[in-house]
Amino acid sequence: MLDFKELPDDGVKFEQLIKEIFVLRGFETHWTGVGTDGGRDLVVTEKLRGELSEYNRKWLISCKHTANSGKSIGRNDAGNITEDCNAIGADGYILVCSTQPTASLVTRLEEIEKNQNIITRFWDVIEIEKQLLKPNTFGLIHTFFPESSKNYLWRIYNA
Repeated sequence: MLDFKELPDDGVKFEQLIKEIFVLRGFETHWTGVGTDGGRDLVVTEKLRGELSEYNRKWLISCKHTANSGKSIGRNDAGNITEDCNAIGADGYILVCSTQPTASLVTRLEEIEKNQNIITRFWDVIEIEKQLLKPNTFGLIHTFFPESSKNYLWRIYNA
């Protein structure tokens, strides 16, 4: 199990970790940088290809790093998801948190998906670790979690 407390409280390394996951999975990824971002930490474009056409889906990614406090992410912490997505023309929203969302926030995400035509997902600490255990992203464990990486016998030396 990864210890997300290894990442600094300011959330910058956490955002960089999530950015790298998307980059290594082949998404066009833009990080908004350090500072006030209005809940827009990353903007990711998913390029979908079918037999007859191509389609791009834009995702707004909001990163919340609260592992050191252990605080769950609630509805108020997420801001106005619909407004934020509409402002940049995003088709989807992913909340990524180093703890977990509250039940009321999960319900809100489900309501937005049902009523606002915005695809919603959340990655909690368990889902992030699943993403990192994939072959193309496994090396990030050693980069971002030097202590936790000692629990994994596999090592990636060149990627």
